[in-house]
Amino acid sequence: VAVARADRLGQATDPPQVVEADIQTMIARISEALAPVGPAETFRLAIGGKEVMQRLGIGPGPLVGRWLAYLQEWVVEHPDQNRQEILLQLIDPSQPEPPAKDKVEPPTA
Repeated sequence: VAVARADRLGQATDPPQVVEADIQTMIARISEALAPVGPAETFRLAIGGKEVMQRLGIGPGPLVGRWLAYLQEWVVEHPDQNRQEILLQLIDPSQPEPPAKDKVEPPTA
């Protein structure tokens, strides 16, 4: 940016106010292009904490949140599988913690 400003001012083809306005526009465009991008899309899960607790036979707590976060990530990667029956199949009551992301096979319909 400093080089672009110095170059434009050195050419002396435009008044300094015009150069500065152009530089500010350039800075805004660069900032917009480099702005962090959020999640591609947030999906509303087909199940909630109540269903997770029922499936695992537990009460409220951090484990429910971990499962919901895991399911949210799953649905972002597999939007076509955001159905109650599929999400409940992903919750294995014999393994209370959500599995590592790379250890899960998609459920069979």
